[in-house]
Amino acid sequence: MINLISEIRTVRAEMNVPAGAKIKMLVSGAEDKTTNAIEKHTGVMSRLARLESIRFHQGSMPKGAISIVVGEITYYFPLADV
Repeated sequence: MINLISEIRTVRAEMNVPAGAKIKMLVSGAEDKTTNAIEKHTGVMSRLARLESIRFHQGSMPKGAISIVVGEITYYFPLADV
């Protein structure tokens, strides 16, 4: 989780996302163990990474989104509206 939060903060900085803006995160390719960990720590992750929501996603990358890969999971951040 620490590595993921660091990566999210890096993406926010690189994409010039305003510090106060909350962004959505879509999770793709997570195994059950990882899904459970993400669900368990949603509140902490949302606070530390300034996330509006965390949702599990199947399929291709949404339009206007950027992605990062941490471990076996791909995380998408739709930034078109930010």
